[in-house]
Amino acid sequence: MSRLSRTKKLGFALGQAGWSLSSFGVANLLNYFYLPAETGTAETLARSFIPQHYLFGFMTLLGLIAFSGRLFDAITDPWIANLSDRYTGPLDRRRFFMLIALLPMTLFAVLVFIPPVGNESGWNSLWLAVMLFGYFLAFTAYTVPYTALLSELTTDAHERINLSTWIAVTWAAGFILGNSIYAVQSGLENLGFDPVTAFQWGVGLFALVSLVLMSAPIWALNKDDLVQTAPSHQPVLAALETLFADRPFRLFLIADFLYWIALTFIQIGFSYFVLILLGLDKAVISLLLQIMLFTSFLFYWPVNRVARSVGYQPVLLAGFMLMSLVFLSSVFLGHWPLPPLVQGVVIAVLAALPLAIFSILPNALVADAAGAAQARAGSARAGLYFGARNLMMKLGISVANLLFPSILLLGKSVEQDIGIRGTALAAVLFCLAGGWLMNRYRRLSRADCDTRPTPNPASA
Repeated sequence: MSRLSRTKKLGFALGQAGWSLSSFGVANLLNYFYLPAETGTAETLARSFIPQHYLFGFMTLLGLIAFSGRLFDAITDPWIANLSDRYTGPLDRRRFFMLIALLPMTLFAVLVFIPPVGNESGWNSLWLAVMLFGYFLAFTAYTVPYTALLSELTTDAHERINLSTWIAVTWAAGFILGNSIYAVQSGLENLGFDPVTAFQWGVGLFALVSLVLMSAPIWALNKDDLVQTAPSHQPVLAALETLFADRPFRLFLIADFLYWIALTFIQIGFSYFVLILLGLDKAVISLLLQIMLFTSFLFYWPVNRVARSVGYQPVLLAGFMLMSLVFLSSVFLGHWPLPPLVQGVVIAVLAALPLAIFSILPNALVADAAGAAQARAGSARAGLYFGARNLMMKLGISVANLLFPSILLLGKSVEQDIGIRGTALAAVLFCLAGGWLMNRYRRLSRADCDTRPTPNPASA
């Protein structure tokens, strides 16, 4: 098959920016909106919509709802993946599911943050749960087929790394735009909106932008751009049994699961680090995240080249170790002998390299594994492989959403910040465990087969 044009690559990559932006609120802002930081000022949301107390002595209601939603999200991944692999109707097996998911995903992304009762109420808890479940079903229907395209747009391993780099850039662009919600909220407050209404209008605006971006790959690509494979005939449980029989890939999935727990702790905790540990204004949150992501762009090309030279696994192992050091440094924010803003900038810059590594290489590794499985089976497997990776990723996010609020309530104020520092320390432990498993995966896969991309002069 011919290589994709730059226009088609861009159209494909814009979909990643769209779902990154769409999911930013659900992934990172639930605690900010429903469990606002206690800064001692009136500038944050400072309004409670759902009960804040512990359930069963260790779990918050928000944590339980978020965990349940993410668990539902995770278990639907293999089901949607299998449906996509087996699909034989209009369009192709990937874009059809993406198309039907567009509007529901956009609508639910907004409704999650519009509770029907204006104060603390059990009805708001029920509303949040229903809206989250609806969003996650639509999210899975879009993202699993979308990521499966990475394995079907090319058969060349180096070109897959290049495509992974494209979507890493656009994912970061969506993430940066999503992080500007704090600045948008501040701007709307300056125009006279109250904090809650300003936040909700910002979420609605970003949902519309994400709708446009997510539609791009549906119209930019066609069947002729895809590797032609026969539809799968395996039911979902049999397909999963075949996949998890691959022991090296199974180790990678567990390591990835631990990485996503650690990363989610930091993502949802970042606003607390800035507002409480560093004592800075909420507008600085967007600035620091933009510094981190823009700096990570500088590492994309070196990571691409080094991975093509030495293989995925050594670079991923280095990423785990570097990320552990960043998380450990975050435990002591506010106690460094540096101004608060400088502390934030240092952390943002240090996190850039491991962020670049994990933005590019896992997708390329899974695409290669899926391509090899499709070649062996002679039928579609990409949806299943990316569905399994998404399953472990979302289980990791689910566990983080369950644990984070419980640790946070140990102390989330300026006077008592032990809960915030505890979340950073927990992230260190999860990341170290993931690095240990990645090292085992590297040894086992090296003994089993060399997963280094095969050189291809056409893509060099």
